[in-house]
Amino acid sequence: MILVYSCYTLPEAYIIKNRLDAEGIPAIVQNENLNSVLGEIPITYQTTPQVWIVNEDDLPRAEELLSKAVEMDEEDDIESEIGVSEEE
Repeated sequence: MILVYSCYTLPEAYIIKNRLDAEGIPAIVQNENLNSVLGEIPITYQTTPQVWIVNEDDLPRAEELLSKAVEMDEEDDIESEIGVSEEE
């Protein structure tokens, strides 16, 4: 297994996991139960939810998919900040 993404929230981790699974890249979420003790332990990338892929051979495809997803999310954030909608 290999770590491909560290998330800020558990829902974000599952969105990424589901995107990978939909593309035929088996993935799992680690550290999902640590959310219940945040505040009592330091928040680091090791304690936040993480997405791992099962097969290292899938790493290039996973990286490509995640980079496209991050670009799309950033574009959506920018559009919402400047008030652009698909209806316009």
